[in-house]
Amino acid sequence: MTDHDTVDFDLAGMVRVRVTGGGREIAAVGRQLGLPRSPVDGGADISIEFVDRIAGTGLERKLGRDEASFDDDGFLVTRAKSKARARVRIPFEDIGDGLVIRCEPGLPAVPLLVPILAVTALTKGLLPLHAGAFEWNGCGVVVTGWSKGGKTETLLATAEAGARYVGDEWCYIDPSRSLVVGIPEPVTVWGWHVRHFPSLRARVPRRDRIRMGLLDLPDRLESLVPERWRVQRPARMLRRIAFHTRDRANTWLDPHELFGVDDVSSVSLDRLVLVVSAETDDVTLRPMAGSEIASRMVSSVRYELEPLLQHYRMFRYAFPERTSRALERLDADLDVTMHRGLDDVPGWVLEHPYPVDLAALAEGLRPIVEPGGDR
Repeated sequence: MTDHDTVDFDLAGMVRVRVTGGGREIAAVGRQLGLPRSPVDGGADISIEFVDRIAGTGLERKLGRDEASFDDDGFLVTRAKSKARARVRIPFEDIGDGLVIRCEPGLPAVPLLVPILAVTALTKGLLPLHAGAFEWNGCGVVVTGWSKGGKTETLLATAEAGARYVGDEWCYIDPSRSLVVGIPEPVTVWGWHVRHFPSLRARVPRRDRIRMGLLDLPDRLESLVPERWRVQRPARMLRRIAFHTRDRANTWLDPHELFGVDDVSSVSLDRLVLVVSAETDDVTLRPMAGSEIASRMVSSVRYELEPLLQHYRMFRYAFPERTSRALERLDADLDVTMHRGLDDVPGWVLEHPYPVDLAALAEGLRPIVEPGGDR
């Protein structure tokens, strides 16, 4: 390797990710992680090394549709973000124990890196939670739930109402300190967000607004078709078109620009909210024990880690004699840490219609951040 630098990234002072490569590769990993850089010091929990070429010593055998392969040297992930071709060697048995990932350059993102970070954090006693977090009126709130349940919408709504953004998508909770560390990953903004939240328009590039509007149009038209016409062939064709376009009517925005954050931030864990999209006309809020939310979120986090676990099963197929202690213990460790981190936190469930009026969403949450809101 020539002209390569080494940079460390730090998660809550407990997980260190070290990247060795060119400036472009280091910048890409930095965007993917959203973690602050730290001085290179000591050992790393996850090392990522970019090399010109990953050589093998034997016949390379393929797994799936160009998803992975293996040879006598080890296991290779061969698909990256957006189905880009990749060659990334990951020794799964070392996850949580000084893992070294080797990549060929040119990747848009290192495959499986975010779930690997989550599992590594879990081995250190941190709770990786699929959640957003904000501080409002001096109160730290974690908003969690199943994927597409309304976490990002809650962050957008509360930020407009004056809350301070802490993190989205993944947050890490230190149960020993009741502290939430947010990771400022890119935020997915949808076409209907812009329609229902006009202040977003200025923050979304015009080209993306036009693209999202066109992709969102079939879904909007389909929703206007009277019930009695929906069995007709044109309506069925429109429904099929809308099905294929609605999930592409989005863009990613940098949280530094969207929310004005400077870096990774943290907040005390004072409130816990389970956000649920429901067949209802109104936004409703009711108490729910933190232990019940914890029990539900064990399944949610495991679902988010499934791409990593699927590749681990491929790895075990290739190398039956090799196991990852961290992944074999994942369910038990996740259950224990989830309940340790969330059981004693005052909790609520927030149910809302979809799409939801974002101002109503913020008003629905306001009571829990006012004085006496933990009762």
